[in-house]
Amino acid sequence: MKGDESRLEIIECETDKGTNLIHVMKKLFAILALLASITTSCERQLEFETISITDPALEVQVEGAAQGNTYPKIEGAVVEVLDSNGQSLATGTTNASGRVVFTQATLGKKGTFTVRAQKDGLVGEGTTPYLLLNDGVTLFILTIQ
Repeated sequence: MKGDESRLEIIECETDKGTNLIHVMKKLFAILALLASITTSCERQLEFETISITDPALEVQVEGAAQGNTYPKIEGAVVEVLDSNGQSLATGTTNASGRVVFTQATLGKKGTFTVRAQKDGLVGEGTTPYLLLNDGVTLFILTIQ
């Protein structure tokens, strides 16, 4: 008889564990359903004010064709920035580091820009990624050949 009693206790224990697991899963499902209803019913029209630490700008670096492992920086290259309609927004000349900066005030609007550079018969053109112009400097490297 004793063997039957211990077998009965084991079966009861396993049944209790299964029942507890079902209750835990039901509670977990209820919590997840509550979270889902809270997050889907919220209004999502939040706007955050951007506090600029660095003034927004597009910095263009003009380089020549590769010479070994380096690309020479081109001083005195004329760089033009055009909007998506091909309208010229700004023109500048690169400094000794081969760079020229176009500020948010110069560009006037966010978007993608075509950048053209030329010097001594060498030319290059490229398109920037979409620029929000709300914070920081975007470096765009352009090779002329």
